[in-house]
Amino acid sequence: MDSSHTPGPWFPATGWVGAGTLENPRVICSVHGYPYGNTEANVQLIAAAPELLKELTRTRDLLAAIIRTKGKDWLGYPSVERLIADANAAIAKAVARA
Repeated sequence: MDSSHTPGPWFPATGWVGAGTLENPRVICSVHGYPYGNTEANVQLIAAAPELLKELTRTRDLLAAIIRTKGKDWLGYPSVERLIADANAAIAKAVARA
């Protein structure tokens, strides 16, 4: 996965997301809720981003391996091909290659 983001894991804190440790954090971003009250939910989602990207990449690679094994004549091919394309688009967006 070619990405230039701050390496994970990231952790949620009250109103901000950090990397490193709580004792020596690097602030990734501060988060302000809009609409009011969503701040902590947004913090949790942003903090999970590196792990989500990693797991989406692994899932995409597994689906591609299934297609290589089963071939394009496999009944599930069209839907799996679409999932791979969607995963590629999301990954590209996450690593600023959209």
